[in-house]
Amino acid sequence: MIDTAEIIRVFGVLQATPEATQNVQEATIDKRLLDSELQTYLETRGEIIETLKEQLSEAKEREVWLRQQLERAQAVLTDQRAPSPRPWWRFWG
Repeated sequence: MIDTAEIIRVFGVLQATPEATQNVQEATIDKRLLDSELQTYLETRGEIIETLKEQLSEAKEREVWLRQQLERAQAVLTDQRAPSPRPWWRFWG
């Protein structure tokens, strides 16, 4: 293991160059923009999900209502066809 004091004695104190500082600042700004965009994206997706949940609920309610209407219509309808004549082979029987 090398002592940190020995590294400083040989190479000197490490100092950030203006270019390195600029790169760090740009990376920080880019990260903030990306975070902002992701937050907006997630909020939009959340709103879309809520809208779709509401639409699904309304569709289920509509389906229940339509099934009830169908059952009522079927209850009212009766078989009004004329009775079919007896087949000829059952004439004697």
